[in-house]
Amino acid sequence: AAGGASSIPDGSGGEVIFVPWRDSAYHYAQAYGYTGSAASLTPDDATMAKAEYLGGDVVAIVLKAGGHVAGPSEPLAQNAIFSFLDIPVPPGGSGLCTSACSTEFIDGCIGVGGLTYTKCRDQMADAGSQLQLSGAGCVAECTDTAEMAALKPEPDPDPK
Repeated sequence: AAGGASSIPDGSGGEVIFVPWRDSAYHYAQAYGYTGSAASLTPDDATMAKAEYLGGDVVAIVLKAGGHVAGPSEPLAQNAIFSFLDIPVPPGGSGLCTSACSTEFIDGCIGVGGLTYTKCRDQMADAGSQLQLSGAGCVAECTDTAEMAALKPEPDPDPK
């Protein structure tokens, strides 16, 4: 992920030089018309880092904990794939909520509907709900996006 020299022959007596993953994403975005500076990594924690350009059309993710063997069976990789493709998590799955679900949850359920985070989460589990959450690909098992999680109330430190 860090880039640099490898032990792979380049066919000219040298070795292949790899571009760091973050630079690679930036150059792909430029090839598709992006003219800004390099994206901030969001998130950038112990498990993963993500660079996103052009409204999500160019996304690069490094799974820090998985090393070179992280594949599509890893939950973090599945979450990233489902989120990028903006498809719902398969029933019984526990992947990240899609961006369409996140938008409907925040703008529709909380914004227009005036419901609380908890009530909106309850609506996601209710197949008979009049809200458009299921139409936006929301499933009860999906993991909150960062935007959704920011609206989650803090637990009461002094429950009585």
